[in-house]
Amino acid sequence: MPMLLPGADAVKHWLGFTEQVARLLGSRPGRFAPDVALVSRSASPEQLLELASVLGLEPTEDEPRAGARIPALPARTAPFTFRTDLGPTVWVILERHYGVPTSFDVQVFADGPSTLRIAQPVRLNGRAGALVRFSGEPLLGLPARPSIAELVHPDAQWRDGKLQLAFLPITDRFRMSST
Repeated sequence: MPMLLPGADAVKHWLGFTEQVARLLGSRPGRFAPDVALVSRSASPEQLLELASVLGLEPTEDEPRAGARIPALPARTAPFTFRTDLGPTVWVILERHYGVPTSFDVQVFADGPSTLRIAQPVRLNGRAGALVRFSGEPLLGLPARPSIAELVHPDAQWRDGKLQLAFLPITDRFRMSST
């Protein structure tokens, strides 16, 4: 979680901030190395070291890693580690995936409409949506163009070699028919 902080002179006077940072770092599921990457375009290395000291962070040379395990590992405890020689790009430029993926086979009829009935893989509370991505042999020969996606459904789009369709809002079950 990126944070923009002023220098150590200001942060050391923020009541309870060091404890809040330690609580946040300890509450994350999984294992991280380092716990914090301190990066600045204007602060000197000495100023970053001073900020790390104010936050109660310990230096490390461990290779960067992030991971999770099921069941979750016990909560982390201090001392938390930091590095100042890492670029933030790898942590902020990534593709995020949300939801629970599920797969199933669908019978596609060449001489009439095909109906797809899907039960949500997760329980819904309130307003929700679903992104359905279609892939498989029937789509392999199709050119990934908007006009082809519209033949399947007016709101369909190609994404990463798959045909996708968003349903907003939806209930626990929804149905899609094609002609």
